[in-house]
Amino acid sequence: MDSKPYDVNERLSEDVLRMIMWQYVFTENLQSLDPYTAIYNNRLPLEAIVVSSVCKKWRQVAFGYPAIWSQIHFAWPRDTILMYMALRRQMPLSIAINESAWQSNYFQEFQETLVASMSTVERMSAAASKLWYLHLLFRGTLQPDISIEFPEISVIRTLDVSLKSFRFNWHTLKRVVAETSDLKLSEIIEFLGAARRLENIVLYHKGWNYSGDDDDSEVAEIKSPRSPATLPNLRVFALEWCGRKFADQLVQTIRSPTSSTIALSIVRQENVSIWKSLPDFLLKILRSAHTLALEIIGHKLTVTPPFALIFQAPNSPRYRIYFDEVPNMRMRSPAARAELCYSQFDDLLLALSSMSFDGLLNVAIHSRRVPNVLLLRQLAHAFRDVENLCVQGYSVDHVLEALQSSNNPASGHYPFPKLRSIDLRGSRFDHDHLNTMLMNRKGWAIDLEELNLTLDPKQEARVDSKLAQSRKSTLRKVSRSVSTYQAEEGDVTDSSEDGNWGWED
Repeated sequence: MDSKPYDVNERLSEDVLRMIMWQYVFTENLQSLDPYTAIYNNRLPLEAIVVSSVCKKWRQVAFGYPAIWSQIHFAWPRDTILMYMALRRQMPLSIAINESAWQSNYFQEFQETLVASMSTVERMSAAASKLWYLHLLFRGTLQPDISIEFPEISVIRTLDVSLKSFRFNWHTLKRVVAETSDLKLSEIIEFLGAARRLENIVLYHKGWNYSGDDDDSEVAEIKSPRSPATLPNLRVFALEWCGRKFADQLVQTIRSPTSSTIALSIVRQENVSIWKSLPDFLLKILRSAHTLALEIIGHKLTVTPPFALIFQAPNSPRYRIYFDEVPNMRMRSPAARAELCYSQFDDLLLALSSMSFDGLLNVAIHSRRVPNVLLLRQLAHAFRDVENLCVQGYSVDHVLEALQSSNNPASGHYPFPKLRSIDLRGSRFDHDHLNTMLMNRKGWAIDLEELNLTLDPKQEARVDSKLAQSRKSTLRKVSRSVSTYQAEEGDVTDSSEDGNWGWED
């Protein structure tokens, strides 16, 4: 044969080689191009040089392919930077700068070249933990208040530079992660009104240990009525932390698609319940919600807000409202802290049971300790039209009891009569109680269409063979009582992880 079949290089076209080279060279994390920042993940910092050294053919293709030389870290040696700058020609630049680059003796040499190349820069990563003054020459001279103008910028992640510095770019921003502790409520509303292209935004406003009363003066400054901040492309808006009045004014301002999510972390005042910490505007939306999820993770020490209220109404975005523990709770023992958290969670459920939810169809409760039967029955009265119920806890036997009608027909207690699906995944349950509940509902509720469970093989292995056989027989009866029966294997010894409700992404 004239050619060697094992010589892959001879059979690869230059276009294919370019694709291979680009996949090998390209990196989202520009700071990883610095050999000192990449030392722990065994990355080769100069990938373009590596691919150009494979063989003569690869070298010719690499030197004629400017794109792979367009990612430059200014912490590199002088000669390396010069080579990359020459070989990338006029390709759009992706540059990285860190403290080593700022302090290098030769960095001044490249400032003029970099300024001349700014029109081709499309990605830039600057890492300088001690940098307090940033002077970027892009167009004209910076204003005294240090304003930054990047006409094409759409993504910013900055916890040390004020959003005010990007005022000229608000209208171009799509994704933002920023600290806004220096911004008043009126300024945040102004920003949202100007940044109509926003898709994802996370604002770190205050710390969890500040007082929500500090917002009162800012709220008082807001003149009503205000023009709404219309964000037609919004996917996620998150802000932490703020007070109730602050949150109330903010959510009234935002207009976003029903597919979007608005997440707020609200600081509660001492001796103020979760229910009374909910903004008035959101309370109105909650009354017409079709989907509601309640979550508590206060059974373990965590920096995550222990209470979450998640809901959505027709023609509204999805709201995820987080509430903190009041400050004095952090001084308690874990057991006392958990007990108080569960007590406050029960108070929230009791408040919800006093409301009327005519349009509520989907309900989920995630709590390691499931509420008692009496409270669940009170909730069932308020949630009488619910069709899909999800409960995740250590044991859901209380739920199985609460789903049954009273032995006294005169009581008129028929919980969740329209229930079509029950999801108890991640929870322990008594097999006989489950079957009894399903039989009880046969006479007065609509037929259950779907039942989802988790069976723990480790638990099943601990019981004797007679009990194991009895459980299997009971589950066969259960499976015949519903149209769709799903029992997945999993660990149900601890339901402390965040819930994943089937109807909630």
